[in-house]
Amino acid sequence: MTSALIYPHIEKVAGQPARLQRIPRVRVAQIVMDYLAYGWSVEEMCRQHPYLMQSEAHAAMAYYFDFQAEIDREIRMEWEQVQQEKSLLSPSPFFVRMRANLHIFVGWASRPSFLDGRDAHPTIIKIVSYLIRAPKGLL
Repeated sequence: MTSALIYPHIEKVAGQPARLQRIPRVRVAQIVMDYLAYGWSVEEMCRQHPYLMQSEAHAAMAYYFDFQAEIDREIRMEWEQVQQEKSLLSPSPFFVRMRANLHIFVGWASRPSFLDGRDAHPTIIKIVSYLIRAPKGLL
């Protein structure tokens, strides 16, 4: 006699991704991405997503560790789809203007007061570092 493993709070329909029973729009893979991308514990996930109960997050992580290849494949397919769609988009006019003026930002960002953080606004740092690392195909 074979016994089936039951995951409380998780619903898995054949041919569809595993989801939370209480909130069907939330997939197990979405919860797992917080763990993989940020290293969040279950407690931190519940702090960041107040609608999520700890028992649901624990069940999702248990499901992931038992079916890791399936969830990793789902995450990889979603990532590839996003990258493909991103490559088809043309850059926004704002991005084009910012990239064209990158030399101004780089010159300003290379000042000693910026580099040691005295007048470095975190948003500007993120914008400059993104523009420096942006793939050339986006331009």
